[in-house]
Amino acid sequence: MLNKSNAEVLYKALLQRYPDGMRAISDLSKNTDGRPGGKKFIECPHLAFNYDLVTNCATNNGVKEKSPDALFLDADRLHFIEFKEGQVKRIELRQKIHEALVTLFQFAIKNNILTRDEFLALDFRYTVVRRLQNANPMVNALDISIDSFGLKNLEGFLIKATDVQWAPHKILELLSNVTNKGIRTIDYYCPQGNCSTVTT
Repeated sequence: MLNKSNAEVLYKALLQRYPDGMRAISDLSKNTDGRPGGKKFIECPHLAFNYDLVTNCATNNGVKEKSPDALFLDADRLHFIEFKEGQVKRIELRQKIHEALVTLFQFAIKNNILTRDEFLALDFRYTVVRRLQNANPMVNALDISIDSFGLKNLEGFLIKATDVQWAPHKILELLSNVTNKGIRTIDYYCPQGNCSTVTT
């Protein structure tokens, strides 16, 4: 039997600590800012780990830090995904992944799951999935390039790769990849609320 990777060991430890942590991507991707029930973004019943549940255990009472919405175990990689709508702040995207990694590091060390060196050797990925609001493709392209540049210079230290996805077929490709081809179709909701089904 093959030994578990350190990524899998850490991910399984999160599942054990947060047994109700798996949520449908439909729920994790909803925009809940002031909307009863939330505004749909991606409808997909496949489960992902709700990273918003994880608290920083550096202190006894635990502190809720900013964090991306979902965490996937992708082979021997740990892939964070943040679902965003409309305009985003560069500092917010960077703060979320920074605090998520600090929180995960504290969880791994405090619970004797991994050593510091083992944690630093993990392959972390971070993708922002955006629902664009502007009908002008040139403005959208500019928004995406700004987001991408704001994340690319995070690569090489703790994060191996970052990405920004907004096209429905590319979002499906991403979700399919991080679930080992477990997702073959999604329903994508445009800002206006109309829905389109995307399949591989």
